[in-house]
Amino acid sequence: AIENESVEDLYDNCIKDLRRLGQISTSDNYKTAKVFLLKFKKHLKISQVTVDLLKAYEMQMVADGKSITTVGIYLRSLRRIFNLAIEEGIIDASKYPFRKYKIPSPRKSKRSLKKDDLKKILNHKPKLVSEQKALDYWIFSFLCNGMNFKDIALLTNKKINGDFIEFYRSKTENTTRDGALPIKVPISDRIAEIMEKRKGSKGKPEDYIFPILEKGMDLIQIEKRISTFIRNTNKALNDIGTALGLPLKLTTYVARHCFATIQNTFKTK
Repeated sequence: AIENESVEDLYDNCIKDLRRLGQISTSDNYKTAKVFLLKFKKHLKISQVTVDLLKAYEMQMVADGKSITTVGIYLRSLRRIFNLAIEEGIIDASKYPFRKYKIPSPRKSKRSLKKDDLKKILNHKPKLVSEQKALDYWIFSFLCNGMNFKDIALLTNKKINGDFIEFYRSKTENTTRDGALPIKVPISDRIAEIMEKRKGSKGKPEDYIFPILEKGMDLIQIEKRISTFIRNTNKALNDIGTALGLPLKLTTYVARHCFATIQNTFKTK
C-alpha cells in the first residue's frame, strides 16, 4: 500500500523485483543490508531515515568491525530504497537525506600491474592443473578487453561472429539494452588457443563455449555456479601471484583493470 512506510516492506518488494530480473547476488546483498539495518533500528519507517540516523548507523557499523566498503554497499541499497519510496509517493523528495549525508567510499587500492609483471603472468607455466585453468581464464579475460568473469561463463557459440567475439556486458545489459553497441573482440591466436583448449563441446549456437555452466540451469543455479567459479579461480590466482612475487593480490578483477591501464598507456604514447 502507498501509505506503507515500513523500510522492511520496501526492501522486500525491491528484493523480489531484483530476483525476477535475475540479479540474484544483488538481491542477496540487499537482504543482508536489510538485516543489519533492522538490527540497528527495529520497525524502521522510511520517514525516520534522516541524516542523523545515517551517521549513527555508519558509526555503529564501523564500531562493530564492518569495513567502510561494506557500510557503503549497505547504504547504497538504502539510498535506492529511499528513491523507490519517493517514486511511489510514499515520502516527499524534500526529505531525501542523501544530498547532505555522503555515503562513505573507501580509497581505491591499486588494482593494476606494470608491464613487466604482466609479462611474467602471460609467460607463466604453472604445474598444477587448477592453476593452469585459472591462468587461462585470467589471460582470456585480459585479452578480451578485460571481460568480466560472469560474461566469460555466459559466452555461447553464437557470440562468435567470424573472427570476432561479440557480447554485451551482463552488468549493463538491463540498463543499456536500448541502442547499446556490443563489445567486439578480435580473436587473436592466444584467445583462439585458450578457447580450443578450454571449450566444452563444439556444440550448437546456444551452447556455452566454456564448461562452466550447463544448459537448463535456472537463474539461481547460474549465479551460484558463477560465484563458485570466481571463488575457485581467485584462490588459484592468489597462489600464482604469490609464486610470481607480484606487488598486489592477483584476482579476476585485476584483469579488467590491467586491460584498462595498458590501453591508456598505449593511448598516451
